[in-house]
Amino acid sequence: MEKRALNLVHTEQSHPERKRIRSDGVLYFLLLASVLFVIWACNRFSDRLPLPTGYVQLILYVILLIGALVIIRYRLTGFRYTLTDEAFYVDKIVGRRESNLLAIPLGSLSAVSEYERGVKSPRLYCGKRKNAVRLTADGRDYLLSISPELKEKLVEYARKMV
Repeated sequence: MEKRALNLVHTEQSHPERKRIRSDGVLYFLLLASVLFVIWACNRFSDRLPLPTGYVQLILYVILLIGALVIIRYRLTGFRYTLTDEAFYVDKIVGRRESNLLAIPLGSLSAVSEYERGVKSPRLYCGKRKNAVRLTADGRDYLLSISPELKEKLVEYARKMV
């Protein structure tokens, strides 16, 4: 049995825009400082509040965990979009780890358009939702942060398949 090689048509990566904190070193320093602040706050509030120490620590550590998840989701998560002659792939990149999130055969691709308010989809884009591109395949909508060049290629493939 012979395996057919895929022809790479286009690939690109999308990463969150760095606004206030441009350096990863500064970000890690601020994260470490926030952890030390939470430990300090736990000790300070435990002495002054009539609540048991465990409750105060639990509340503050939950706040720290939520902050870390927000930073990971909105600052450190990027996406790779790959278009081959048979399928469109979306990979999630967090640091050095990559995971395949989506593989859409080009035959199931039905539309590529601008974002419309009210579209429910998994988060496969970076930045603001209104800047995302809407991709429809197999009756599901996906919002992506792709370049105009990749969008045109997807529109071309969607027209060929219809």
